[in-house]
Amino acid sequence: MQGVEVGQIAMSPLDSIRVTAAILEKDGRILIAQRKSKDHSAGKWEFPGGKIEVGETPEECLARELNEEFEIEVSVGDFLGSNVHHYDHISIELLAYRAFWDGGKINPKDHKDYNWVTIDELDQFDFAPADRKFVERLRSGEIDLWQGTKSDCRFCPGNIKNRIVEEWDSVLAFEDGFPVSEGHLLIVPKRHAPDWFQMTERERREADDLIRVLKNRLSDADNSITGFNVGMNCGASAGQTIFHAHIHLIPRRDGDTSNPTGGVRGVIPDKMCYFH
Repeated sequence: MQGVEVGQIAMSPLDSIRVTAAILEKDGRILIAQRKSKDHSAGKWEFPGGKIEVGETPEECLARELNEEFEIEVSVGDFLGSNVHHYDHISIELLAYRAFWDGGKINPKDHKDYNWVTIDELDQFDFAPADRKFVERLRSGEIDLWQGTKSDCRFCPGNIKNRIVEEWDSVLAFEDGFPVSEGHLLIVPKRHAPDWFQMTERERREADDLIRVLKNRLSDADNSITGFNVGMNCGASAGQTIFHAHIHLIPRRDGDTSNPTGGVRGVIPDKMCYFH
């Protein structure tokens, strides 16, 4: 690209690149990374991501960069906005997306360090100028860390709206699509969290309170209910098939199985009956 004449001086326009950044939350903390000393913005902290290559979408770029730079797998969610920053030698358009942890163990390849921080701790780190807008938006609450959803998740709110029976601030309950018994409900966080261990304290507290409310409601409406199973599967080896945290509330009735002894121990059939 040719420069633009300003008086007698030829001014070259800044090179411009588009890069992505992940707002990746896990267990209530956000992943940030520190640039190496050889990089521009050396020593500064940033939300991880990278340059969009020719022919790839921002979402594809972000998934690729986090795999290459940190050896982790993520799913990319909502677009959170962009910020253009002009450095001395380059102009950067930073595109931020919500991201969800899918697996892997962090092994930073292109960064000096990394950290998991709370929103309140963000101010303790010196961020690269292009990233500071998103620090401010997180700190102000403009980006709601707890409302991330995935369009392809079968248990995120947009995909179960016709089955919802109760909705609270951070959790909701809906009818199980393959009920074990009549009245079988699932309680889930509205935010996409892979399992119970990655729910926030608030989500777990509200889920517990909602289970109690629903248990009483079911019992009052149906006097044939004589018990409940309450439980969850966390991880594929524990039987989890949909990786959005969900808690089963299953009404039980006398005679619904020939021998209910052992209850949830039946997940391993040989261990169900443990006394004679």
